[in-house]
Amino acid sequence: MKRTVSLFLEPLLGLARVSRGPLSIDYDEGADVLYISFGHPQAATDTVGVETDALVRMRGQKVIGITVMNASKYPRVSVELPEVPRRKQRVGAGEAA
Repeated sequence: MKRTVSLFLEPLLGLARVSRGPLSIDYDEGADVLYISFGHPQAATDTVGVETDALVRMRGQKVIGITVMNASKYPRVSVELPEVPRRKQRVGAGEAA
């Protein structure tokens, strides 16, 4: 039996841009919770509630993921990420600043 899956690529591309690396998405159907991790899943040191059923997971000053509870209720979710100071990038020998 074939199954068709419809993907909304715009939000996925937005998540990939925020992640700037591996992106992990896991859905717990029994609990109806969607876990989105930027990079490999890791334990958060803090969480910030940004919507009724959405949490931003932080590790220090870094956003490491988003958790959406009651995910099936939300065909579309917009989450405003907290301001996080950006680290200055090191410039290697022979590279322009």
